[in-house]
Amino acid sequence: MTFTQEQIAYLESLPAVARASATRIRYADDFRRACLERYRHGESPTALFREAGLDPKLVGYKRIERCFARWKRQELELSGGIDGGDAMTGDQAASATSRGMTPPPLQFSFGRTLSQRTISTLITATALLTRAFRRRTSGSPANRTRNRASRTNRMNRTRNRTK
Repeated sequence: MTFTQEQIAYLESLPAVARASATRIRYADDFRRACLERYRHGESPTALFREAGLDPKLVGYKRIERCFARWKRQELELSGGIDGGDAMTGDQAASATSRGMTPPPLQFSFGRTLSQRTISTLITATALLTRAFRRRTSGSPANRTRNRASRTNRMNRTRNRTK
């Protein structure tokens, strides 16, 4: 999505926008902080942008969604993760031990690397399960009829044996 010169001039006139170009919008830091705070209290990202004069039809719904995802990720990175950044990852502790250093007491770290690995693993597992499910349930109607017929034949054979 590209913006016209009139749209760029409008965007730059808003206090929520620091800079705007034909393809990008840089938001003011105060606007970002206020949006994240109000978002945590249950307000809709789209409503927050509308209230600031940024119509979602102009800016784009996907851009709003990606802004909030990026802002939340940046905030987490700046804070050093949920634990404040003091905990060592497993690799760091192993490295410290191999160098003869005693690692600090075990602390659970929910920082960026651990959560990214966990999310990546979950996404991969979900994709594999989805693919397997689609293979089992998809196919042409003829295949489904054939499968149904063979199931019926198996059930009939089993019934005949028990009589």
